[in-house]
Amino acid sequence: MTTTHIDECLASRNGRPFIEACDTVDLVRRFGSPLFVISENQLRRNTRRFKQAFDAAWPDGAVDVMPAIKANFPNLWKSTDFAQEKVSIDLGIQTYKS
Repeated sequence: MTTTHIDECLASRNGRPFIEACDTVDLVRRFGSPLFVISENQLRRNTRRFKQAFDAAWPDGAVDVMPAIKANFPNLWKSTDFAQEKVSIDLGIQTYKS
């Protein structure tokens, strides 16, 4: 099996796209299309990188990272404990602070 890693989350195995260890072709067969796949691990990595970059470069103190989730993924906050990443999220009408 030939695996090409694109990043920490995405890979190609024998020409088939994978998100983490999940074969996207199998996911579409199981759940149908269109299908939105969200990697909690990738979201956490991206959030940490974003916060670290601002913390390192912003001279005026701590930065409050607030990803805008809004209407697309409102239940993500409930299913994913972003409080562990010490960020808040913007849902457009209400802000949840960790």
